Amino acid sequence: LGFTQISPRERKLFTKEDVGYVFSHDNLFDRMCMTLGGRVAESVVFNRITTGAQDDLEKVTKSAYAQVKMYGMNERVGPLSFAPDPGLEVDAELYKKPYSSMLQNAIDQVCGCV
Repeated sequence: LGFTQISPRERKLFTKEDVGYVFSHDNLFDRMCMTLGGRVAESVVFNRITTGAQDDLEKVTKSAYAQVKMYGMNERVGPLSFAPDPGLEVDAELYKKPYSSMLQNAIDQVCGCV
């Protein structure tokens, strides 16, 4: 599936190849599942979980929060985007809370279920 994006500022036409990849919620969820494959393998093969998957867990958590906070991919929270500040590191920005504690609770609950 292709797309075309027009930049009004630069008056340029961009295609999927120019912009990079565009992921659906299902694509991102599949990537999260693949990322956790090693952890699942540990559980199945060795019947225990080790600290080896810590980096994978961090990536999955960041992806879940990004889907909800940046990409507006959750019906409960809604089509909101709290894009990162260009001056801040993305990791720090994903956990920054520039909104009400009620919305933060909803985001935290949703991200725990993704």
